Amino acid sequence: MNWVIVPFKQEIDLTRPDECIVDVNECSVTVVDSSGNCWKIDTSKLRAIHEAYSRKLRRIQRIGDSKIKKVLYAKYSGRRKRRVHDLLHKLTKWLSEITKGKTLVMEDLRNIRKAINYKVKKFNKFSKRIQPVSLRNKNLKRRLNTWSFRKLQFLLDYKHKLNGFDVVYFNPHKTSSICSRCGGKIAPMEKTCPKCGLDRDINACLNMLKMWRGSGSAESLSVSVMKLGCQGLYADEVNPAELRGKSNFSTA
Repeated sequence: MNWVIVPFKQEIDLTRPDECIVDVNECSVTVVDSSGNCWKIDTSKLRAIHEAYSRKLRRIQRIGDSKIKKVLYAKYSGRRKRRVHDLLHKLTKWLSEITKGKTLVMEDLRNIRKAINYKVKKFNKFSKRIQPVSLRNKNLKRRLNTWSFRKLQFLLDYKHKLNGFDVVYFNPHKTSSICSRCGGKIAPMEKTCPKCGLDRDINACLNMLKMWRGSGSAESLSVSVMKLGCQGLYADEVNPAELRGKSNFSTA
């Protein structure tokens, strides 16, 4: 098969209007803009796809015939890649529409793979040697290593820039642990603030917006978010052609 690649150049004015924070998590994507609007998209279907195909691929690896194993592995790994890409493409297309006109601020997650796979040297009592040992168990590493956070950010990045607006990355260190409304501490396993009930992911967005714009902006925004409510939907319900131009969605 012959391919023809046609490069093109487009002039884009990367202005800096109001900000919009996008918080990417394993099972959700949360969006909060500087006007107090908030959306939370459930992306648990992406995790379910990865887990289902990971089980299939592990069963295929146990097949004795190498030729059959190679064919089946290529078939199902390709199918997983296409399903994930399709869902992420629809989601990022819709996200680029609702964030149009704003500077997009996303978390800088470049070193997360390194943190997931970090090893320390410990003494192995069975081999009687000092060996590098992972700090996390195999199942957790498999789950986090298949998390498609970077692909989602990449697709959203170039689509938002094609709309003519800037994308910046921000260090999210400790943005989830301190409540932006009441100042209470949120434990790693808690989904809401134990004092005021503010959602953990929305709180992270508000803290990032506060740190990005300067002191005093997130407190008033948190009140706006709580008054307006958070609009929620599932990732597979996102249809850019149907939802474009609309602002109200059914709560997931």
